[in-house]
Amino acid sequence: MGTYRQIRLVLWKNFTIRRRRWPRAIFEFIWPLFLFLILMWVRTRNLTSYNDACHNDPKYLGSTGFLPALQSYICRYNNTCYSQSKTTDEFNDETSFWNIIINLSESLSIILKDDEIFSNLSELFSQVNSLISLTNVWNGSICANESMNDFNQTIPTVIITDLFANPISLSNLHQFWFMNKTQNSLSNLEVASEIYYVSRQRNFSYSYQSEIDIQQSFCINGEFNRTFSVNQIQINETINFLCSNLSAIDLKSFLISVQEQLDQIFLIDMTSIMESFVVGGSKIVNTTQKLRNRLEILNVNFPFEEYYSNISLNTICGGRNDLSQYSNQNQSAKTTNKQTQNDQTRTTTDESLFGIDWNNLAIDLLSFDESEMCEQSYITGSGSTTQTITVSRSCRCILFDDVLYSNPILKQFLTIVRPILYGKIYYHPSNIHYDNIIKQINHTFESLDEFVRLFRQMRLIIQPTYNIFHIICNIFFDNPSFICEQLPKYKTSINFLTILTEFIACSELNRFIAMNTELDMIREGQDKSQTNNFLASIKFMNDITNNDSLPKHIQFKIRMTLDQVDNTFQTEDRYFSYTPRARAPSSTKYHTYAFIYLQNAIERAIIYLHTGKNVAYGIQTQQMPYPCWINDKFVNSINRMLPLIMVLSWIFTVSMNVKDIVCEKEKRLKEIMKIMGLQDSVHWFTWFILCTTIMILTAFILVLLLKLSANIN
Repeated sequence: MGTYRQIRLVLWKNFTIRRRRWPRAIFEFIWPLFLFLILMWVRTRNLTSYNDACHNDPKYLGSTGFLPALQSYICRYNNTCYSQSKTTDEFNDETSFWNIIINLSESLSIILKDDEIFSNLSELFSQVNSLISLTNVWNGSICANESMNDFNQTIPTVIITDLFANPISLSNLHQFWFMNKTQNSLSNLEVASEIYYVSRQRNFSYSYQSEIDIQQSFCINGEFNRTFSVNQIQINETINFLCSNLSAIDLKSFLISVQEQLDQIFLIDMTSIMESFVVGGSKIVNTTQKLRNRLEILNVNFPFEEYYSNISLNTICGGRNDLSQYSNQNQSAKTTNKQTQNDQTRTTTDESLFGIDWNNLAIDLLSFDESEMCEQSYITGSGSTTQTITVSRSCRCILFDDVLYSNPILKQFLTIVRPILYGKIYYHPSNIHYDNIIKQINHTFESLDEFVRLFRQMRLIIQPTYNIFHIICNIFFDNPSFICEQLPKYKTSINFLTILTEFIACSELNRFIAMNTELDMIREGQDKSQTNNFLASIKFMNDITNNDSLPKHIQFKIRMTLDQVDNTFQTEDRYFSYTPRARAPSSTKYHTYAFIYLQNAIERAIIYLHTGKNVAYGIQTQQMPYPCWINDKFVNSINRMLPLIMVLSWIFTVSMNVKDIVCEKEKRLKEIMKIMGLQDSVHWFTWFILCTTIMILTAFILVLLLKLSANIN
C-alpha cells in the first residue's frame, strides 16, 4: 500500500473518530473562543490614549552654582513632560526666586551709592542698636516681698515666704499657658512692652485661660518650676499646698494677684527704661519714613512686596506647580514636633506646604544651640536580623528628620536624598595627583561651609532688628509705617533663610575618604549603605605614582549601590512599551541619586588641573525628546499574558490528542495497523496534520475576533 493511501486512510479514521465524539469537538472550538471573547470585550473598553510628544525640563548641574542646582533638583524632581519644548526658563523669569534675590542685590547697590540713604541707614542701625542694648536690661524676673495679707486666699506664712524668697518669673506669667494669647511664646522684651502698653490703656483687662487648664499647666506640666524658684527642701510642701489645698478657682485668683502685683513693681522699677524704648521707637519710625521717601524718589523697591507670605513651591520654583499633587496630599494633616522645648503640637494651615508650618519649624530650630548634640537611633536590616545603631548628631538635624519623616511624601523623598546629604565618598588609590583632584572637588563643600557661616552671621544681625520692629509695630503705634506692613513678608524671608541655612549645615561637608584598596572601599560602602551614609566610590584606573605626571586622559569609574543606578547588563526593557522614560526616580536615577553631579565635578576638577583655569560656563542636561505616542493599555498587558492565554486555549486540544494516541497504543491498534503495513512516520504525520488543522482553524477564528474588536474600538 502506497504512502499517500496510508495517509488518506489514517486521516479518514481520525476524523471519523472525531466526528463521532462531536461534543468534544465542539468544546475544542468553544473553549479558546470563550477566552478570546473575554479579550475581545476588554479590547472594546477604550483603553487607548493618544499622547503628545514629551519634552523634559533641563536640569542644572553643580557647575551652574549650588543654589541653581539645588533649585533645579527640587523643582524638577518630578521630571514633568511637556507637549513642546519650552523657549523660556521659569527660573530666569522676573518673578523667579533667584531673580528676586538679584533684584534685591541691585536695589542694595543703588542704596549704598546714595549718600542720603546711607546716612539714614547708619542712623537707623545706631538707633536699633541702642534699643537692642535695652533688651538685655531685664531678665524676666522680679523680686518682691509679699505677705499673706496681700492675697485673698488663706495661705500660710511659710508658704508665702518660700514663694517670694527668690526672684519670680513675671515673664512666664504672661505666656499662653496662663493668658489667652495667639502667640505661643513671648520674649522678655515683648512681655515688658506689653506690661507698659497695658498700663497706658484705660479699662483694659487681661484674658486668662480656664481654671482647670491653669491648674493642669501649673501643677502637672511644670509651670510652677518655671515661675517660682523654691528651695528644694520646701518645694514638695509648697506645690502640694497650692495644688491640693487650693481649688482651681483659688489657684487662678492667687496667680492673678501675683501677676498684677509684680506688674506694678515692674512699672515702678522699669518705667524710665520703657519710656526710653518708646522714644527710641519713635525715632526709628521717623527714620524709616525718611528712608521710604528717599526710596520713592530713587524708584527703588524691594522684591519682598511681591513675595508670598508663606513658603511655597510657587515661591521657590518660579510658579511651577507640578509637585502640587504631592504637597496637597496632607494639607489637613497635623505634624507633631517631638523636639520642641514645651512638647507642643504644630498644627498646619491650608497655606502650609506639605502640611508643615515652616515658620514654626524655623523657630524650633533656633531653640537649639548650633553645637548642641543629641542621640539618634537607626534600625537596619529586616526580619530577625534587625540591628539598632545609635549615633550623635546635631539636635537641629534630628529635628529636621523628625519633622520631615512625619510626612509620608517627605519621608519617601528624604529616604532618596539622605545619601546625597550625609553619604561618604570613598576613592582609591591615593596619591598626590588624585588627592589634588579630590581637593578641587571638595572646594564645593568648603564653599557651602562658608555659605552657612555667612548666613548665620546675617541672621544674627537681621533677627534682633526684626524683633525690635515687631515690638514697635505691634505694641506702641496704632498707625504703623510702611516697614510695619512688610514685616510678615520679612518674617517669611528670615525663616526661609534659617531653614535653608540649617538644612545645608546638616549635610555632610567632610565627604571624601581615601581607602587603601578597592576591596576596602567596597566593604566600607556596603556597611555605610545600611544606614544610607554611603553615596559613591571613585576608582581611578590610571596606574600612576607621585613621581609621574598627570596623564592627559584619565579613566575613572564611579560605583554606587545597585538601586541607585541603572542596570547596564541590558539596554532595553524585557517587555517593550511605547512610553517615555519620565517617571521619577526609577527613570532618572543618574540625576536623582547624584551620579551625574559627581561625574561633572570630577571632570571639571581634571580640567582645572590640566589648564589651571576654572571652566567659566555651567552645564545643564536634558533628556532626548520623545515623539507623540499611543498608550495602549491592552497591548501593554497582553504582551505579557498572551503566552499564558495561548497555552490555556489549546491545552484541551493537546491533552485530548495525547489521550487518543495513548488509547491507540493501549488497545494495540497501532500495532495492528503496523502489521497491516502502516509506516511509523505516516502514523505521526497524520496526527500532526490533525492537530495542526484544528489549531489553525481555531487561530483563524481568534484572529478575526481580535481584528473585529479592534475595528469596534
